[in-house]
Amino acid sequence: MQTKLTLRMEQQVIEEAKQFAQEQGKSLSRLVADYFQSLQQRPQVEELLPITRSLCGLLEGSGLEEQDYKKHLEEKHRCKVLFDESPLPIHPHHSRFCGSAATR
Repeated sequence: MQTKLTLRMEQQVIEEAKQFAQEQGKSLSRLVADYFQSLQQRPQVEELLPITRSLCGLLEGSGLEEQDYKKHLEEKHRCKVLFDESPLPIHPHHSRFCGSAATR
């Protein structure tokens, strides 16, 4: 059963939300309902350790991907490792990772 909900917020926020909803091909009501439903699916922040909680959402919308991290590691350790060939993470002290010239 659907019930009416009245929200109060700044006019600018409402206008931007309406524009976003239109771009998504949804009504503003559907957009709000979807958001409320997504809150139930997220892990509860209270269950997380403080350090983890402080990191939640930090990179959201940044566009960073796993490949970016792998590239960073390659540059950081100045060697070329084919991360995708190994099913396990490669520890920096492992002989296949920036070892002697013989292992490169």
